[in-house]
Amino acid sequence: MSLLQAVGGGHWRANAQMYLGPDWVAYQDGYEMATRLLLERAASGRDADVLIFPILFNARQAIELALKEIVVIGARLGHTKPYPMTHDLPTLWTAANRVLTTAGADEEESTTAFETLLRELHVADQAATTFRYPEDTERRPSYGADEGPIPKLINTADLADALHAMFNFLLGAREWLENVADTLDP
Repeated sequence: MSLLQAVGGGHWRANAQMYLGPDWVAYQDGYEMATRLLLERAASGRDADVLIFPILFNARQAIELALKEIVVIGARLGHTKPYPMTHDLPTLWTAANRVLTTAGADEEESTTAFETLLRELHVADQAATTFRYPEDTERRPSYGADEGPIPKLINTADLADALHAMFNFLLGAREWLENVADTLDP
């Protein structure tokens, strides 16, 4: 038995193909898919209390990667600044939005809605650790049950709708930007 090894025989369908190089889409889509699958499980009324942490962690990670990917695609359009080496969602959004705006994106209504949800997610988990660990580096609880930006109850159906809107916005931005970049590539 091995932790990281392909299996033959009747279990060959369980083998996962690792990509040969860094692939932003594979990473981002994987975290997004994990979010959706966990939300489906939580929506069944089972395990929502323990799944909320990996749901929010995976969603935040998918969004962070998508924002960084937009900046990476922007490099094909002549943007020379690399994505910021941070987990700070507003900083990443500023960089990604700059790429989108410079490339000619004009979706003010959907951009505003996305930005509102992004700021809410950032306030809940500013250091990208709240949904990963029960304590911060000072051994304080990651969130307070009676205070702070995270409510005691989170409706996973409403959360699914909001995250779906965010994922769709990012997918649309990525695909649009890829098309713009493809028209400029020889």
